[in-house]
Amino acid sequence: MDEASINRTWRRRAEAAVRDPGPRLKAMGRMRNEVLALQAEALAELAELDEALGTLLRRRLELTGRIRACHRTLKGTDDFSRRWPGRATLPRAVTPSVAAEPAVVEGAELRAAVAGVLRTAGTAVRTVEIHELLLAQGVTAPGRQPLQAIWNALRALRAEGSVELVARGTYQAVLPAEGPDGGAPCVP
Repeated sequence: MDEASINRTWRRRAEAAVRDPGPRLKAMGRMRNEVLALQAEALAELAELDEALGTLLRRRLELTGRIRACHRTLKGTDDFSRRWPGRATLPRAVTPSVAAEPAVVEGAELRAAVAGVLRTAGTAVRTVEIHELLLAQGVTAPGRQPLQAIWNALRALRAEGSVELVARGTYQAVLPAEGPDGGAPCVP
């Protein structure tokens, strides 16, 4: 066997081990190296997708701001509530058709997801938009009232200082003054 076919064999074995880990021993040697290579490829692709998602999110927030400005100009108010007849409705986020049922996360996982959405946005985001963006990522909060769980997560994030309340129902991530090594802040 030549070197290329041996490499393909190890790659197939590593992919099979990743797809169905089962009760196996810890990967060692060449198998470990192949699994680490697969992990590095997946992390690189995830970073590209996160960057693309951040760009789309910033564009979506820009467009919803423009819609609000149009509504404010037409109606003289920024309120989109049911109290005002003839109100304009903001378009809902498009949820991916791949995830028919979003994964339900709660507790620390929900707080991490909400913080990630706010860091990716890089600007102030309304609570309803946070929920829509979580749904677009295939994640939702538990219960019949997911916004209540998101508010609870935001309250905990505010208490730890990673999120600030900008206006009623609008939150923004707080970037640290300096990075973990004492240098420039970590930018998402």
